[in-house]
Amino acid sequence: MIYIKPNEFKINNYTFLFFDIFHKNNKLHLIIPSFTYKEEDIRENLIITCNDKKLEIIEYHIGHMREVSTVIIFDCIVENNKNLFKINYLEHNTNIELEHIQTVVDKEKRFLALTTICKNDYQLFDLFYKHYNKIGIDHYFIYFNSIVTDKVKKVFDKENVTLIEWNVPYRCKVKRGVMHGQGGQMQDALYKYGKDNYEYMMFNDFDEYVFERNTSLKNVLREKAPEWLIIFNQWAYSSDITVFPPKELPTKFKVANVITSRPKNIYRTEHINLVAVHGPYKVKNKYRKQHKYIIHGLYGFFSFFHFYQLSPKRKRRMRTHLTIDTEKEKNNPNYIREYRHKQKD
Repeated sequence: MIYIKPNEFKINNYTFLFFDIFHKNNKLHLIIPSFTYKEEDIRENLIITCNDKKLEIIEYHIGHMREVSTVIIFDCIVENNKNLFKINYLEHNTNIELEHIQTVVDKEKRFLALTTICKNDYQLFDLFYKHYNKIGIDHYFIYFNSIVTDKVKKVFDKENVTLIEWNVPYRCKVKRGVMHGQGGQMQDALYKYGKDNYEYMMFNDFDEYVFERNTSLKNVLREKAPEWLIIFNQWAYSSDITVFPPKELPTKFKVANVITSRPKNIYRTEHINLVAVHGPYKVKNKYRKQHKYIIHGLYGFFSFFHFYQLSPKRKRRMRTHLTIDTEKEKNNPNYIREYRHKQKD
């Protein structure tokens, strides 16, 4: 396991200038909250220098106020492996020493990565890891949404796992309705670990599981070569899940005969500029028209199930999405069907 703490810059207890800053492939990246700063304000008042040279912005990807953080990229060609960056914004300033991340990609070994943010559900990782290793995830980038303790590290102590301490409030304390933590996590994972490292990156949660059918997920990505793969899920329920966390996924369970409007996605990292929770937010212009390949759980190469029993908010979701706890729905063949899955060896 690799354990990493991001380089955040707090202006006060609840306000961040940026969630993370990193120097990668001669570019300095900042992940900043979208709702706090306007582009003209940042361009005028944010001054970053390295070796007494002021850095210039070369890319500015403005996010969505509610759930997509903004990404700012500066040109920064230097010779040293470690460099001191001086950051000034109005009356706020700090100095940060950063290693220069230089990537060398082996696309066979680094084809498909997975990232997610977790907190109270982190004990599900053993179940999640066992399942997605069979599918062939090459590396996991797990953002823990609090302080990482030794107990947490023990759960994620596996060979192909990077654990990031993402101690950013999940919901913003000063702006109602803004998903602070996840909005920053998704952009940080895409730019810091996805781009120039992995061909594709999957974004999904610990209660969502792909079940392969007559081909593998990796084969679909290689054969169809989508710019992004949209996977619509179905709500699932099993009476065999009686403890938390379960040691194994059930092989027989009930699923809704309708797909949700809450898909998750796998992106080709090179051509995506910003991602939201349920889809891309900004795609490079020339890739927008032939961008996607859609699979949903009712048919296709594989199924994607959301086990609401594994969610910390499982009771609320059960009532609003998959109401098989009511007598009316338990025997409704138009809404509920049984799914059987043969586990792979």
